[in-house]
Amino acid sequence: MKYKKRIYQFLNRVPLWTQLFVLTFIVISVTILVILADNYSRNRNTILKTEVTTSNHLLDLEAENLEKYIKDLVYFSVQPCYDTKLTQILSMSTPIDVWQRSYIKNQIRAYYYSRSDLLSYNIYLLHQKTKFERNAKVQKITDFSQVEVTKKEGYTSILKGEATAILPPGSPKGFFDFYHSIIRIKDRKPIAIVNLTVDKTYIESINENHKDNGEFLCILNKDNSLLYSGDIGKINNGSKDALKEVEKQTKKDYFLMTLKDQTYIITTSESADYQLKLVSFTPLAAVDKAISKAFQISLLMGLMVWGLAVVLLTVLLRLTTTPLSTLARNLRNVGNGDFTSTVDIGGNREISNLSYDFNYMIKHIDELIKKNYLAELNEKTSRLIALEAQLNPHFLYNTLQVISTEALINDQPRIHLMITSLASILRYTIKGGDFVSLHSELEYVNHYVLLQKMRLSEKLEVSIETDEAAQDILIPKISIQTLVENSILHGMGKNGNSIHITITSRLKEEYLSITVSDDGCGISQDYLDKLKEDFAKNTVSHGNSEIGLINLNSRLRLLYNSQASMQIKSEAGRYTTISLLIPAAKEIPYV
Repeated sequence: MKYKKRIYQFLNRVPLWTQLFVLTFIVISVTILVILADNYSRNRNTILKTEVTTSNHLLDLEAENLEKYIKDLVYFSVQPCYDTKLTQILSMSTPIDVWQRSYIKNQIRAYYYSRSDLLSYNIYLLHQKTKFERNAKVQKITDFSQVEVTKKEGYTSILKGEATAILPPGSPKGFFDFYHSIIRIKDRKPIAIVNLTVDKTYIESINENHKDNGEFLCILNKDNSLLYSGDIGKINNGSKDALKEVEKQTKKDYFLMTLKDQTYIITTSESADYQLKLVSFTPLAAVDKAISKAFQISLLMGLMVWGLAVVLLTVLLRLTTTPLSTLARNLRNVGNGDFTSTVDIGGNREISNLSYDFNYMIKHIDELIKKNYLAELNEKTSRLIALEAQLNPHFLYNTLQVISTEALINDQPRIHLMITSLASILRYTIKGGDFVSLHSELEYVNHYVLLQKMRLSEKLEVSIETDEAAQDILIPKISIQTLVENSILHGMGKNGNSIHITITSRLKEEYLSITVSDDGCGISQDYLDKLKEDFAKNTVSHGNSEIGLINLNSRLRLLYNSQASMQIKSEAGRYTTISLLIPAAKEIPYV
């Protein structure tokens, strides 16, 4: 509460236009920041999606070209099938002679030099267990007899029935080792195995397409063994975990991978026939750089919009608050007694209407002051008249006291008691103030009941029950008497039946409950509904029937600011109960 008060005190010292400016400035700034954040997120997703789509499309094209390259190697490997003499030699089950060896070497030499991308060309004759080899290191063709190849991976794949095998290269300069079988047309059984090692000329031409911004390409065979890496420092044959992750995530459009503290966007494509996987590694930093450029443009535009909004906001607030400052200055002049001060301000319809209403108010206040001045003069005159009129009740009260004394002297105690009670009632009614103690009100009720019993005799019985602690509680003057009078007037009926009235006063926490009950003729339901409706309207009655109850209800609401209530319950021919619930206070509860 203390801090709240300090905040209010601080705000009271800050001009309205400053408060509005700060509030709107914060709203505009937060809105622009949210828009920029959303725009950044959207641009990032769009650029990332574009990068992935472009990379996938490029890899698909490169996978198709790689398929063509391998198919060309297949056609190249089966060239011995088109040489009848060479095919006959390969099909022989007996050892080959010197002339046949020389013929094979001449054909291998021709095959080797027909392509520029070969590091080695090997052919293995299955029946003779003889291997012929030509490679870049040895500038001649060598042959080896009785060579067992059953434990070498490429050869074993062919011997198991596969037509082609593509394996990691045995040479660091190679792209991959290629194995292909040569079969006998008659029974379609393999008679020889051609093994080629191709260099990196073709794959490095493809990798050139991936060197922008630190990107590189990797090629895996169908067994997910690494054939080629565009950056062996990041991906090599020892990168088992990275290659397993690529194998596991290969079905996704893309995924992220961290290699040596650098994050890459991984996209893959797989060739249809030979199941070679092309894997592109694009640094996420390169994409973030493009995103950063787009964000800088958005940020610049956001700052321009923010600056324009602040300028327009300042102008608008000044146009709105300057007339209000003028109006406040004129109000201070009015407060100092200058009712001739008028304003002529505008800028918008509301301000213009405010100016008109201010001038109209000042004019009418000036007229009311003049009327009130005359009213004060009349009030002083009325007070003099009222003071003079008060002499008559006092004169009547004093006269009653003389008559009472005279009755007592002449041995008329009954008359003395009646006159004394009447004098007490008169004195109570002319005494000023809206509130009296419960004790005083009950004394007044006793005097009133005494006079009524003199008139009604045994037909009227009244009993009073009250808490001692409630004697000093302040209640509205002539409130209980009103309820008792209502019971006597309406409870006895036209026939003047006897009636018993009970007055009960009880303290209930912070409230005082006062109940007046009678066993009279009661109230009909229609009349009771009308009475409750009049209570709800909170009107003041000037009639002759329910005037007391309705006016008492209105007094309670006015005196206690609607914190007090009056409830009435009745049944025709049986009873009537009226209850007052008022705040329990020993001091006047209103100012």
